[in-house]
Amino acid sequence: MKIGRVVLRLSLATGLSCVVVGCASLSARRAPAPNPVEVRKLTAEFTSDSEGEFRVGFSVRNPGTGPGSVRRITWELWLYNQWFAAGTSALQQALPASATQEFEVVLPVFFQRSPTSPEVTQVRVAVRGALEGQWDGSEKTFAFERSLIVPIRNAPSLKQDDEL
Repeated sequence: MKIGRVVLRLSLATGLSCVVVGCASLSARRAPAPNPVEVRKLTAEFTSDSEGEFRVGFSVRNPGTGPGSVRRITWELWLYNQWFAAGTSALQQALPASATQEFEVVLPVFFQRSPTSPEVTQVRVAVRGALEGQWDGSEKTFAFERSLIVPIRNAPSLKQDDEL
């Protein structure tokens, strides 16, 4: 009987140590690097009842050790919590080595003619997408997303299912 108890104790101790080592190895894993892309500013202007432009201000920290560049943006815009527009544009934005660069991208939108509100309206605008570029000699893609309440003159009147 004593041999059985010793084996059981050794088995329990071995199992417990495996669990502890396993948990320790999980906590030793490094957290993912923070996203180097941040949307700092978002403005909108509607120049007619069927077109406008959104300006997105980015702050991008070069994640590499050498100079890099942002070459492409893919994006989606949401107004009043409803999908509104999407697009892809080529960019030529240089990123200095190991530095943060701020720049603005203009997103032109064309849409079906819609009634507009001539006064300034507070509109929930969301933008999401990805910046693609080259850092340290390899292609990388970084996602971005931001939602803000933006004052807009001549905003199109969309069916508003949700509140701001």
